[in-house]
Amino acid sequence: MPGCTLENAQEGSAGSEVPKRSNAKPFTSLYHNNFLHDRSEDETLKILIDVIRMRQEDVYNVEGDTMTGTIYNQEPTSEPAFRDFLRKAKTTPGFLLPWWTDEKTEECVRFGLRDNSFSLAAAQGKSNIQEKWGDNQMPMKLRMLGEKVYGNTRGGTKSDAMLGMMMGMESGTGPAHTTNLDMGSLFRGTQ
Repeated sequence: MPGCTLENAQEGSAGSEVPKRSNAKPFTSLYHNNFLHDRSEDETLKILIDVIRMRQEDVYNVEGDTMTGTIYNQEPTSEPAFRDFLRKAKTTPGFLLPWWTDEKTEECVRFGLRDNSFSLAAAQGKSNIQEKWGDNQMPMKLRMLGEKVYGNTRGGTKSDAMLGMMMGMESGTGPAHTTNLDMGSLFRGTQ
């Protein structure tokens, strides 16, 4: 991967290593719909699983509802919702990589059904994701990835303004600090 250095962010139980990326502009990549394109297959599988786990958490916390086909809706795993997400992702132009096949879909689902830190049978809150990925902005990135597939974030809002601000920061033209953004208010449409 030219221009990218992957390092292990954490070590722990099998499947819990999360590579870190440097010298990248993740929000610009989100805008151009190529956020996943320079990542390893292993990292891509983990990100896709965490997209659905972040979304099911947001449905519960932001909308006060449960997402169909998830553990929040009394399913043993979130496999049904994850399969639906992957089906929609395949029809989202440019979202998945050229190497993505039906076999990769099955591999990704099997990985999510294993007992590891990316399990579709376990809840994953914002702080858990931040800690696991070593990135305080990872929940926002996952939400924006989900928006590419579903057309909105939870609460029915779009993240265009936030994405524009974050891209401005990456290019040096935006605000200098975003350490305490209240993403919940963005998803609720209030400040």
